[in-house]
Amino acid sequence: MPQTVQLQRPCKGVVSIAIPTPYAIGDVNVYLLEGETLTLVDTGNYTKEAWNALVKGIEAAGYRVTDLKQVVLTHFHEDHTGLAHRLKERTGATVLSHPDTAIWLREEADFMEWRTRFFQEMYGRAGLTREQIYQIHEKYLYWRKYGHSCEVDQTLNDGDQLPALPEWRVLYTPGHSHTHLSLYRESDQTMLLGDHLIAHISSNAFMEPTVRSGEGRVKSLIRYWAELQKLKAIPIRIGLSGHGVPITDHVSLIERRYGSILRRCNQIAGLLADGEQNTLQLALRLFPNHQNQMALILSETLGHLDWLEAEGRIHKISRSGVDWYSV
Repeated sequence: MPQTVQLQRPCKGVVSIAIPTPYAIGDVNVYLLEGETLTLVDTGNYTKEAWNALVKGIEAAGYRVTDLKQVVLTHFHEDHTGLAHRLKERTGATVLSHPDTAIWLREEADFMEWRTRFFQEMYGRAGLTREQIYQIHEKYLYWRKYGHSCEVDQTLNDGDQLPALPEWRVLYTPGHSHTHLSLYRESDQTMLLGDHLIAHISSNAFMEPTVRSGEGRVKSLIRYWAELQKLKAIPIRIGLSGHGVPITDHVSLIERRYGSILRRCNQIAGLLADGEQNTLQLALRLFPNHQNQMALILSETLGHLDWLEAEGRIHKISRSGVDWYSV
């Protein structure tokens, strides 16, 4: 059956194309920025289905894939970067990203070794056995096939103007990923949000290593909330996310996300009233129906434990390499 093109024009000079993913969240939205230098923001996964949808979407918008001159990547996750290398080979387009995204996508041996050590340490402190850590790593390798390495040509930093499209300003928006960038057009208050804020689901503030080997773990949820506070101060008429529908009231949505954080924190504090527990034990109680997504639920749980600890509501003690929490 022919694939249906899902294309919209949410605002002047922006075309939204929905690309299928292998994930439960469904399609990823990529965006064409029209102008003298045709630019694509994010790409979709490294799959035949994603490639076909992208090519058909670009053609439905009135262009050819070879018309692309720039590919901007909001962050390194596979559904946003998987086709970057193929687009670069096919079109000669310049690939742009945050400097740390460039390191993730290069996949050099030293960095990949550091990534493995980081997660082994983090999961060990969460209470996982070696076998459980190995299973998470195997699942990572399975999902990694939907991404692909890519050499980034030019890096972008907070406050930069997008090359050849100076009306778009680059904003560094870490939280969901340490490498995350958004794009803002002040003239009509349009923002390309990537996965920084999504209308129908909260963005997991993933626990990820920084690109500097040996650096300590960033408390991602706390950092993410600080960035959302900054986002509230930006006038946004329409926010275009990496998943789901456009956002037209980001301030109210951010307040709802804060309410969700507080509810989860209270839930964890209630569980800890039963006695001392580690991150794994709490994650299994919080998400009994999502144990096949262990990396996600551990990240979610650990982020809220960081929050509670920062507020002084819980205590942490380490024994035999495992962190234990109590009220």
